Amino acid sequence: GFFLDSPWVSLVLGLVGALTLVYRGWELWSVGYLPLPQQSPGFALATVGVALVLYGAGIGFSVPRRY
Repeated sequence: GFFLDSPWVSLVLGLVGALTLVYRGWELWSVGYLPLPQQSPGFALATVGVALVLYGAGIGFSVPRRY
């Protein structure tokens, strides 16, 4: 298969996305803005997207590879 279609790539992308979301959440919180889903739906949607990428990476590690 294609080298970018591996669980390791999804895991790295998911972790980078999670770290940036945590940083952005901390940045918003530090200026007094609480990033709740009602106030920032884009932030909540990005969180769901990152969770899905990480879930897909986890599923990818449990599937036996065919060569």
